[in-house]
Amino acid sequence: MPSGLTVAEASELRSRDPATYLERARASIADHVRGMLEYVRAGSYVFDYGNNLRGEAQQAGVEEAFSYPGFVPAYIRSLFCRGIGPFRWAVLSGDPGDIAAIDEMLRIDDPFLVNRRVTTAETPIAGVVLEPETRVYLNWTSANRDEAVFGDPDAYRPEEHARHNLVYGTGIHACPGRPLATMELAAVTRTLLESTTHLDLAADAESERETYPLGGWRRVPVRLR
Repeated sequence: MPSGLTVAEASELRSRDPATYLERARASIADHVRGMLEYVRAGSYVFDYGNNLRGEAQQAGVEEAFSYPGFVPAYIRSLFCRGIGPFRWAVLSGDPGDIAAIDEMLRIDDPFLVNRRVTTAETPIAGVVLEPETRVYLNWTSANRDEAVFGDPDAYRPEEHARHNLVYGTGIHACPGRPLATMELAAVTRTLLESTTHLDLAADAESERETYPLGGWRRVPVRLR
């Protein structure tokens, strides 16, 4: 959204003059990236979180836009390759039953905690009316453990809970990477179960929870037999 505009003003400009809207939005992105580059020069750790800020800024003339990394190659890809962190259960599969089972495990202890949004119109939620431009804090973990929807939030019922599960978001904000992620998660879990007869928590090492803004577990030492 172009800087200097309210949500309502930006919406009106986008409808009235899309070309100007895009031009101003790209100029705002360029200013944003120039500011991030100043942090880089000051010695701070800076990254792009997958929203193509650097690409848009480069098109707007910021030649150094790609001098800092994206989040995935900088912090996630190495975890994926080593099978740790949020990717400790990653291979390939596609059985619907496996996918429902994985989604239910993630619902019970969600690794993705929150989003922040701004309403663009009057929005009624659970008897409360939110005015336009209200800042909203979406707590996915709380939603996925709502007793009014799931009854006992710790009960493991994959098929029953599947249509209410919000691990990957919902509507236009649903995660586009869900099919690949659930396929990978399901395959490694099935492979692990088929390759072992016992899985026990390691008695000589402690498990470690993730820290905000991530949820779930950072480290769970186990013994496979």
